[in-house]
Amino acid sequence: MTTHCPHRTRLTGLAVVLAASASVAQEQEWETLQTEPIVVKARNRAAGGGKEIWAEGNIKGEVIDIQEVLTDTTRFTRYMPYMTEARELPPRDADGALYIYLRLDMPVLSPRDFIHKVYIDRDCRQPWTKGSYASHWHAMPYKIPQKDGVVRLTISEGSWLVTPLPNGKSHLIYKFSADPGGNIPSIFTNMNNVKGPVETFAAVEREAAMRATTRLRAAAAAAAASAAAALTGGADAGR
Repeated sequence: MTTHCPHRTRLTGLAVVLAASASVAQEQEWETLQTEPIVVKARNRAAGGGKEIWAEGNIKGEVIDIQEVLTDTTRFTRYMPYMTEARELPPRDADGALYIYLRLDMPVLSPRDFIHKVYIDRDCRQPWTKGSYASHWHAMPYKIPQKDGVVRLTISEGSWLVTPLPNGKSHLIYKFSADPGGNIPSIFTNMNNVKGPVETFAAVEREAAMRATTRLRAAAAAAAASAAAALTGGADAGR
């Protein structure tokens, strides 16, 4: 026969309350660092070092073009600030996740690199996404050996959410957190927490505009070729 112990029940309940209180205490409020041209917020990570950054705003560009920008690793070095190397590390996982290696060479600091495991959560070409794109990633620091003279980031995670707006614009939410490693003055990291997202949004907007131009030219050429083929076919049929 099992007896009920009120004292033990009270202790268990107290433990749950204390654990919940600790969790709430760790969830710090976001501090708004900037509101224009995009909103940038920050807070300390609940576990470990570094900051969580939340960047949000609207840019010119269709979701399809922005998605192409964010998923084409081969072009990251052409427009992403301070990025000098970017490549996919095959093979992809059975669930579709991919691994990418990225390296940053910033002024004054030693080079940094990191490996991300990336999941595409929404593909805007799929009807169920309602034209939106989403992805998230986390660090896989031991996927490949570390390079001499390069600081490997062991904490790096984040996400993108891109949703369509009228008049050829999109709304972007970019969240990330990372511990940059090494001895970096706080004034530098605080400045980069604002400058980095702003430059990234601007770079994505510029690259998306280039993608849109290429996409529209290709569509126009395909339409012209189709029309020419239809005219030729009609002429042949009338002979």
